[in-house]
Amino acid sequence: MALGVLLLAAGIGFWLTRGGRRAWLYVAACSLLSGAVLSDRTPSGAWVLLTEGSSEAQRAALGSRPTEPARILDLASPHRTRELPGAETRRDLAYWFRSAQEEPTSVEVFGWGLHAWDWRRLDRSVDRFEPPGPLRGLSEIYWSRQLRLGEPLELSGFLRQEGTLRLIGPAGEEDAASIEVTEGVDGAAFRLGTVPRAAGRLLFRLQFESSDGTISTRDIPVAVEPAQTPAVLWLESAPSFESRAVRNWLTDLGAPVAVGARITRGRDRWQQANLGLDPELSTERVLDHLDRFDLLVLDLQSWPDLTISQRQRIEQEIVQDGLGLLVLFGGSNPLPPIELPLAGLEPLADDGAVEPRPLRLWWAGAESQTPLLPGLERGWRLDGETQPLVVSDGGTALAAWRPWGRGRVAGSQLGETFPWLLQGEGKAHHRLWSHLIEELARPGRGERWRWRSGPVLRDQPLDLVLQTAATPPEITLTDPTGHQARLAPWQEVDHWRVTWRPRATGWHRLATTESEAWLFVSPPTDWTDWDRAERYRATQTATRALEAPEPPPTPAPRPAPWFWALGTLLLLLVWTAEGLGWWARSSGSGTQVGEEP
Repeated sequence: MALGVLLLAAGIGFWLTRGGRRAWLYVAACSLLSGAVLSDRTPSGAWVLLTEGSSEAQRAALGSRPTEPARILDLASPHRTRELPGAETRRDLAYWFRSAQEEPTSVEVFGWGLHAWDWRRLDRSVDRFEPPGPLRGLSEIYWSRQLRLGEPLELSGFLRQEGTLRLIGPAGEEDAASIEVTEGVDGAAFRLGTVPRAAGRLLFRLQFESSDGTISTRDIPVAVEPAQTPAVLWLESAPSFESRAVRNWLTDLGAPVAVGARITRGRDRWQQANLGLDPELSTERVLDHLDRFDLLVLDLQSWPDLTISQRQRIEQEIVQDGLGLLVLFGGSNPLPPIELPLAGLEPLADDGAVEPRPLRLWWAGAESQTPLLPGLERGWRLDGETQPLVVSDGGTALAAWRPWGRGRVAGSQLGETFPWLLQGEGKAHHRLWSHLIEELARPGRGERWRWRSGPVLRDQPLDLVLQTAATPPEITLTDPTGHQARLAPWQEVDHWRVTWRPRATGWHRLATTESEAWLFVSPPTDWTDWDRAERYRATQTATRALEAPEPPPTPAPRPAPWFWALGTLLLLLVWTAEGLGWWARSSGSGTQVGEEP
């Protein structure tokens, strides 16, 4: 606004001091430029978004309002928008929100709403949200799309309809669950699971038979990789049931593992599998091959038994080559002084009065509750670098890790987890140790892909995360037709991220120079209920952002391109005329105001 006033004042001042015909052109040009700067983006009224699911009654009610909406955007029509000529995608809608000359006083949404990425792109909160009714059908579902052979496939979610769910694998029915919805409750949680028997790209089927006999089926794609668990070295001061349980599990998976336990002073007992080392093992010989292992597990008493040179060798392997270290503190109470290479891990203050109690454990990626495990709720102090590995139901980090050089060091105050095996909860035991090993194992020997659990739908953006040592990684995407495309990731802290919008259904291959991953893309029509629930939750979240009342929008300066163009053209005309002497020739020998005769 100040610039517009300044331009207008300059034009009037020139006219008063010099006068002449050209002064009128200066005033006109400056007026047009000032009008461009002074043009306001004024409030226009309510904008209404009619999304998929909006009813005819809702549409008809818009015409009976005392004040009609300033703009109605019909996103549920086949052409997406009725009021925006030529707008074919939601990207155009986002552009319209930013470039429109009017500022909506409110935004109202009818129907199931928009996805989370749509609201991020629009950068606008919702003042009113009216869904067509309560959610129905399969509104939530989670499963891991990438497994290693031997790991369980578990499905969990929420179903808002009575009936029977069946998980059907390549060999037939694997699991089933009956869903009963009680009065006053809008749904029920479910959990199904099985263990894939072979590696490869598998398509399970989730079949739902409703109470009225209607049957619907959805694909559950899973890419099962051959077992390639990192090599684990376990040193302990005495044989334990814990190491035996983990060793047996890793051996069955075909993973390299070696366990050394102190029998008497100066005498150790060694057991190995899938390694091919000398049968006559000793601690010194094993540590000579430390580069063949990805994770070292120690109990609290075994570290002092190592020589200084052996400790230095372990510390060097962690800092320089990325070996992972996990120290088990067992059930000692109170916690003894720590003289271990934990790179700054600090335990919470403990006065020795902590009593054992049944704990429920949580960790990143855990998609269901774990069974109770008796233990001491003692943990680690978290800061900017110390990250939790396993958390109790009371919020205490029972296990945590911290970077040290290229490796990760972790401390665990979980106690023994093998009682889960005695309770018939072997799956929970395997999931926990799989999580610990994958999070702490030496990086760089393989790449890991991550994306959200649940279905991947055509034409919906998906964030892919790749943990790799390559800088930057070259990612190639191959669709079901064999067409290849290069994806350009960007770096975030310790991983790479890329957003991909699939255009075809079926299996897609993601490949780098060191790894590959497979994704199955489903048509949106197979997951209508789930997609509606996703949009409902995203729009409801955007509505919650307005819990604190906002002041009404105020006019904001908005440049007008036509005013700018015309004003600039007039100024160029005046300057060109002066340079070519047009004014002097047109006035002949006459004298201009302000010029000497």
